[in-house]
Amino acid sequence: MEIFLGIISLVSSTAAAVFGLGGGLILISFLPDFLPAEAVVPVHGVTQLASNTSRAVYSFHSIVWRLFPLFCAGSLLGAALFGILVINITTDYIPLLIGVYILLKLWSERMGRVLSSFDSLFVLGFLQTGLGILVGSTGQLTMPRLLKEITDRDSIVATGGMFMSLSHGLKLVAFGIIGFKFSYYSTLLICMVIGALAGSFLGTLLRKKFSDRRFSQVLKILLTVMALRMIYSALL
Repeated sequence: MEIFLGIISLVSSTAAAVFGLGGGLILISFLPDFLPAEAVVPVHGVTQLASNTSRAVYSFHSIVWRLFPLFCAGSLLGAALFGILVINITTDYIPLLIGVYILLKLWSERMGRVLSSFDSLFVLGFLQTGLGILVGSTGQLTMPRLLKEITDRDSIVATGGMFMSLSHGLKLVAFGIIGFKFSYYSTLLICMVIGALAGSFLGTLLRKKFSDRRFSQVLKILLTVMALRMIYSALL
């Protein structure tokens, strides 16, 4: 199991390093088959923290730091509130709402303008980190905003990686306070973190082979596919 999930971690981290997202969803779709339900999100969080942090470090010079103050403030509030609610809240339809949000932002110009009025980095930080405690992978929430703010592909991937590093870090603090025993999964986590680090390095090299225009097109298609998948899963 450890070796297989380590390979999946490598593949998912490579995809995330190339396109800026998608790795978390790929990884978390496999974990429920191997782990008890209560371990899926925290184990996923450790691996994604390694993946996102390394991805940001490999493109550190491209991070757009001016976007961070509001996002950080929202993330701290989201981690505090959702950390309290995580034991009791129902999460079945959260992926549906995220999927619909992404589709409207990407494909409906009129609704995109309406949603943009609620599209502050504070709110996105609150939701990305808070909902991440419940459903694991929420990096796609901020990507439409990053696509609007940034045109350079390396900056999009690096900034998104730092956003998610903060979200996953705060999420792990919340699970530690709740009492999750990370040490019980230490061997598995080592294999998956090694895969994540290797995938970030490989994906950073592969990303240079994509033109900016091709990168934006593929990213938009990937976001759409993930949004449809979340809606489909929630409705089933």
